Amino acid sequence: MHYIKLGNIPPLAVSNGFQYPKQPACLAALNDLEERLVSLRIPFMQIKECSYDRQLGIKGTIVNVPITLNQTVSTLPKNINDTATIHVKLKRRLKFKSDYMYRVINPKRVFEAASFLMKTPLYQSQDVSLDLDWYEKFEKETFGPGNNCVVEMNNEEEEEEEEIEMDDIDWENDPFDNDEDCPNPAPVETVIQGDVSTQMGLAIAPGENKMPISLVFDDVGEELSYPKIYCGELRQFTRAKPPTYTEIIKSEIRRYDRRGTTPQKICIAIRNYCIKNF
Repeated sequence: MHYIKLGNIPPLAVSNGFQYPKQPACLAALNDLEERLVSLRIPFMQIKECSYDRQLGIKGTIVNVPITLNQTVSTLPKNINDTATIHVKLKRRLKFKSDYMYRVINPKRVFEAASFLMKTPLYQSQDVSLDLDWYEKFEKETFGPGNNCVVEMNNEEEEEEEEIEMDDIDWENDPFDNDEDCPNPAPVETVIQGDVSTQMGLAIAPGENKMPISLVFDDVGEELSYPKIYCGELRQFTRAKPPTYTEIIKSEIRRYDRRGTTPQKICIAIRNYCIKNF
């Protein structure tokens, strides 16, 4: 109100560029794991509930790992219908027993989002390549409309899966319920866990053997980590005096568009603020 009373434009006004780009439908439909699959950075972080007030807080450090889009997306099954979904486990390393994220995703949504993002200025500046001939190369890899999980097994594994009974599952020793071993415990989006879940879905570790990038030197790390928020565009401002990082975060938290106020985004913003100011 102070600036308005003086007849001046507020420093954090929309006219100065403090707004998000328009979000296309292909990005708005993504869940958190689908967003990770089309991002060029994965900020591995451990988020826990604070014991005293049950708010979420970050524990430990953030490991900022660069990702190759074509390598990540090409691991998904191709040429599937609009409703087919698969179980995907995102891991830090394939040899780890615990999963960083475990969700049900729609590969078609991932393909559409990746195709859109590779045409954006930010992704083009990163020399992103994407094979757009998936559907021609994988015509034989089709899935019926009733499928909700993709499993690659040989005949012996298929016979073993048929013999698994729900009563045989050791629910008491479910590895997914062990918060100490799981780096980022979260609800598992499937009703079958334990031994059955290890035979379902696709385990990927796109950041394995990649050299992490320091948050201090990664100027576009947030934009590349959250394509659903920034839609493949850089944060650009039009006012004469460049805004500080504190002003940028203050604006994003206050905006009517709440896409940038997830716990993960706020935690990484706070960590970046601490790095830049202390």
